[in-house]
Amino acid sequence: MIQTINRRLVSRRIACRRTAASWHQELVIDRSRRFETTEQAGWTANIQKNIDVVIESLSKKRATTLSLRQMYEMASLKSASLESRRLWMARYLHRELPIRMCQRISELKRLPYGIGELADVVWIINTYSNHVLKLLETDFPENEMQEKRFAYVVESTLKDKVSVPRLLARAVRTGTPDLCQKGHGEYLKEIDTAMNIFFTSRIGLRLLVDHYLSLREGFGGEISSTCRPAQIAHEAGLLATNLVRKQHGNSPQVQVRGNLDATFTYPPQHCRYILLELLKNATRATAENFSTSIESHEHLPPVEVIVVAGDEDISLKISDVGGGFTRTQKRSACSWFFSSYDFPAQDTTEQEEPQTHSFLNDPGLLTSGHGIGIPLSRITARYFGGSLELFGLQGYGVDAYVHLSRLGTDCENLPSRVRFSPASRDSTLF
Repeated sequence: MIQTINRRLVSRRIACRRTAASWHQELVIDRSRRFETTEQAGWTANIQKNIDVVIESLSKKRATTLSLRQMYEMASLKSASLESRRLWMARYLHRELPIRMCQRISELKRLPYGIGELADVVWIINTYSNHVLKLLETDFPENEMQEKRFAYVVESTLKDKVSVPRLLARAVRTGTPDLCQKGHGEYLKEIDTAMNIFFTSRIGLRLLVDHYLSLREGFGGEISSTCRPAQIAHEAGLLATNLVRKQHGNSPQVQVRGNLDATFTYPPQHCRYILLELLKNATRATAENFSTSIESHEHLPPVEVIVVAGDEDISLKISDVGGGFTRTQKRSACSWFFSSYDFPAQDTTEQEEPQTHSFLNDPGLLTSGHGIGIPLSRITARYFGGSLELFGLQGYGVDAYVHLSRLGTDCENLPSRVRFSPASRDSTLF
């Protein structure tokens, strides 16, 4: 049965006979009503019946990685039309998305200590399974109309409003309370590693989707050749300052210095997410540290951002005087178990990861606490070969160092258990 499905995924070509006027109307009709033959309907019914077997089979295939520069050059190729570039990317994703999503499902099912059986995780697994089914039902894009239909399916199924990081963080904290006690460090490290591997790969999946859906003239999808970290730091600083001022009544200013004109090829939303998370923490910590002695935000010590353009990296240093932390607190800050936030019983609507379309308008990105900002920012920085390090002086403040690959030549930082499916090897990244 699996061989038959795989053959059909590669060879199935259904001629598109619908006019452009009827195309949009046809898209919103359930696909089961659009099958032209009983054989096609039976093929999909067979997938639905054996979805677990299909997922297991696809999860064993190898993900095809792309470098940042490869993605940008493909999207901005001068010798090819925008339609042909979108078609190329659609064909790549038609194969790649089901494989990557099935690998994420397999990883969730294999989470240790019964985490994969918790309600939040099961909900994510079922959601991913439905996405895979819809992708497998979609025709291989051979022309512009089929590419548009595929883009609609991708956008409607994958550009959802579900906060997978929030749900998984809530699952590991509320579902394994005994492991959060002292003496279980090895267990916590094992779970943190599994979570880091999952989200490292999920960042790649979301980047590919956003890159494909955002292809347009003059811009290489979600990747800009003129990403300006100083400008992004300034905008993120204003946003963080306004948020902290609303919450605490005062806030330090954010000062950006250094190479203000530096540009490099990078996804701006990834850089923006990292900097906003760090600046939210820095401004909030400073406001809280001086809350009893200073009332006016104009007198609070500023948060400083220094931008440096090196030969290999764009580096940023974010410094605050928010009181710092102990070495134990530093280890906890990058753990998915650490949070001062009490998760509500049901909360599945906020997105808390790099998202261009909803970044500035989504209040979920602006809330403090939750405990997922630092670990998610860390793996976001590492995705294309960068890094995020925190150095604190207890009683004074914190210096955060962010290094982002300047040339964009680093291949996707996929863990070995994703590159060489099924997930049977330990990652060398964490």
